Amino acid sequence: MAQLVLADLDDPRALRVLRKAADSDVEGCRQVATATLGAHLEGEAPVDPARAEEAGLWLLIDGLSILAGAGETEELVRGFLENGNTAPEALEQRVDELWRVEHPATAQVLAELGEGLRGVDKRLAKRMRTAANKAQSRR
Repeated sequence: MAQLVLADLDDPRALRVLRKAADSDVEGCRQVATATLGAHLEGEAPVDPARAEEAGLWLLIDGLSILAGAGETEELVRGFLENGNTAPEALEQRVDELWRVEHPATAQVLAELGEGLRGVDKRLAKRMRTAANKAQSRR
């Protein structure tokens, strides 16, 4: 929700605050600010593309963690499949990177997606579970 509110701000002071937050060490705050800046200032390219990609993946895990934390695996998978940005085809190339996302719920989200996707795409489900194991072992 914060990203939606911040994206509508068109005040130079708000943009300065977002830039400061994007440079902070506070997990969550940094990713939301980076993604917001990337979306808000598309033509100006003030955000490093690698940082924007990292922020996008962090926000993906963060959004999915809400459903994973509620134990709603079916809802998690349905939300995953219905979102054009996270559909299996879109993440097919990124699944092997997801385990590196520094979100506290990465392993749980990947494990639940891996279990839930078994009936939809067995190969992707296996890759998700493998990524979950890597994320768990990294902790």
